[in-house]
This record gives sequence, C-alpha cells and structure tokens, in this order.
Amino acid sequence: MASATDPARPAQQTDPSAKAQLRRAAPADPGVAADMPTAEHFLGLPSVGTIFTYDTDPTTERMHAHHCTASVVESPGHNLILTAGHCDGGKAVFVPMYAAEQTLDKQNFGFYRVAKFFTDNRYVHSTKKPVSDLDFSFGRLEPSKSGKQAQDVVGANTLVRTPGYLNKITMVGYPSSHDPEDHPVRCPTQTEALPGFYQV
Repeated sequence: MASATDPARPAQQTDPSAKAQLRRAAPADPGVAADMPTAEHFLGLPSVGTIFTYDTDPTTERMHAHHCTASVVESPGHNLILTAGHCDGGKAVFVPMYAAEQTLDKQNFGFYRVAKFFTDNRYVHSTKKPVSDLDFSFGRLEPSKSGKQAQDVVGANTLVRTPGYLNKITMVGYPSSHDPEDHPVRCPTQTEALPGFYQV
C-alpha cells in the first residue's frame, strides 16, 4: 500500500463531469430506492466497506487504492463478508464504512484482516465466459484489534435468494475509479437478466 497511488491527492486532475454526476446527501433509508436521485454521495453504511490488499502489515497508514467493495453478511461466527470473486487473493483488510480522509487507525469502525477467502474453484478471474456467474466470494474476518467480530460492531446484511431477475434495488459502493473523492455512493436501479448468463 505504501506504493499505491492516492486518488484523493489534490495534485491530480479531477474529472468535473464525474464530480457533477454525484451529489452529497444526508443519511436516508437505503431501502427506499424510488425516492432517491441517481448516483449520489452519502455518509455510507457501517456494514459496507472496502477491501485493501497489502504486502506490509498495515497499522496506521493512510489507506488508498482499494480495489473492491464488500458487505458484512449474517453468519454464525459474526465474521463473514461478501464481495466479488475477482476480489479474492493475497493479504487483505476490510474497512467498514471507509472514510478516505482518515488513516487506518482512525477509521470509525476499525479494520479487520481477511483470514481466508472462499471462492468457487471453477471461477476464472477476469473472464467474460458463463463461468463468470460464479464471480462472488466470501471472506472470513479475524477479530479487530480489540477482539470484536465485525458483525457485532457494524451489524450485517441478511443474505437471501434473489426473487427473480427484475428487482428494484439500491447499490452501495466505493467506485474510486469513477469518483476521485473516494466517498461512498448509492444508486437506485432496476436489475434485469444479462443475456447468456445467470446474472442480473
């Protein structure tokens, strides 16, 4: 992470069109998609955060250049996250409700090292073939420095079966490549079937 680029550094050019598409918003009910405008910044959700990979064990660094969003999901061990399959691998930490302005030791809900990722062994990274239907992964988290499990600190989302391909949902994530400010974004949308795949 020491060699990672900092997308929030003022010296970098900010794409004004990307910034204009995102509005700041006060916290609201994340389940009410129909009443929200498209793609807006908000304060985030405690159970949703970012994944960072690292070589040197992190403690107090400024965390940047994360590569994925993940969510805490209910589990008996209170220590499980769900993310994309292409996000697994290597040493990683999960930072709930990540705040780009804060160093790792000052994050509101701390951070949790990923002890192990669980990805279907038939999944092939970065493929567009039907096997990409398996592009999801679970991660088992270690307790925080204070010995607490993530679910006990930030809560968890309930993992349920998707009722069908057509769903009104609200996406929450940290799309840093499209958002130089690197703040959480929510976006209401309608899902549909991806032709040729068992995906929405």
